[in-house]
Amino acid sequence: MWCDGGGLYLQCTTGADGGVRRSWLYRFAAKGRERQMGLGSAETVSLAEAREKAAECRKLHQAGIDPIEHRKAMQAQAALEAAKSMTFDECREAYIRAHAAGWRNPKHHQQWENTLKTYASPVFGKVAVQAVDVTLIIDNLR
Repeated sequence: MWCDGGGLYLQCTTGADGGVRRSWLYRFAAKGRERQMGLGSAETVSLAEAREKAAECRKLHQAGIDPIEHRKAMQAQAALEAAKSMTFDECREAYIRAHAAGWRNPKHHQQWENTLKTYASPVFGKVAVQAVDVTLIIDNLR
């Protein structure tokens, strides 16, 4: 491991295939223990980019914010925003994929898929999930 300064390190490891893997790390201490935050592969992140990322992490750390926890919170927020922008049909497909293993037979799977495609998709399949409300569902049931 080589230090660039300011908590930025280049870590070199040997992979299972014998090849060398290089990645950027930001090292810091939080709550009495050392932490390491990956900043990306040295193949895709240049030294200048790694220095910028490390500087952002240093600013967060100096403000009393754990950079790793901050990144997790930002990723969770992005996932929430992405989920909100999904259409009903996209959510329908995700639900069927997630629950298909628990259904007893292929017919049960087909029943779920056909019912939702026949009755729900024509009315609000292309609508964003966050826009589906009770009024829309009641109109569909009529």
